[in-house]
Amino acid sequence: METDVVLSRSALDERLLANARKSLREISEITGLGVEELAERYSILFEERGWLTERQEERLLLIELGDMLTDGKARLKEASLEDYASIYRAILANMTLMANRMDMRRKLVDEDINRITHANARQFGAAYDTAVNHIVASLRAAHPEITDEEVEQYSVEGLTKAKRQLAKVTL
Repeated sequence: METDVVLSRSALDERLLANARKSLREISEITGLGVEELAERYSILFEERGWLTERQEERLLLIELGDMLTDGKARLKEASLEDYASIYRAILANMTLMANRMDMRRKLVDEDINRITHANARQFGAAYDTAVNHIVASLRAAHPEITDEEVEQYSVEGLTKAKRQLAKVTL
């Protein structure tokens, strides 16, 4: 059933989710919808269970923690001397939790980037092998006098040049 909810999400819902961290006024300018209509749509989205992806749930949690931090700071300004320390500890605990969550999130992003990079490298390598094999086969067909040793020598030279070129690229 959760899959049905996610699949039935509209393009507007996706756009609303992507901009959920912004104010309703900002989202209104982006979407052209009125603030009241947006508030109603968000209310409907939040009533449905299972509509958030894991990343969206994590983002929502960070937003909620940020809101709690803002609320705590406001309370701290108005706090009596006896309540100040407990409110301050709660703010520090909230900030620590947010920092830990952001670190975990950054690690997930880094893992995704590495996975994508490795997948792209494998695809590029396979495409490169296909191209080189085609070139070698075509050259051998056009020039049967080329020996295996010459092909090997040129391949080593070409790969050495490619390695030097890649060494120049800094990431």
